[in-house]
Amino acid sequence: MNIEAISVFLKIDGRVVLAPIASKSAQLFVGMLPAFQEGQPKQAKVYVMPPEVTVHIENAGRALGGVMEKKRDDAGKAGESKK
Repeated sequence: MNIEAISVFLKIDGRVVLAPIASKSAQLFVGMLPAFQEGQPKQAKVYVMPPEVTVHIENAGRALGGVMEKKRDDAGKAGESKK
């Protein structure tokens, strides 16, 4: 199984937040999922998204990635100006 990316979305105090999972931990994370799923199945229950949904999820991921990259760039520039 080739896990390309994992992002966990949570709703905390009315706000949607993202918790990205490191690539090197992907297999471990997926291996732990059954312990937290109803009925504790032997393998993680995952659901294949239909293509018409997948396109929206991938577009949202790219948009979110762009926002996060801009925040990192801005933070880096702010850190450089303090030197």
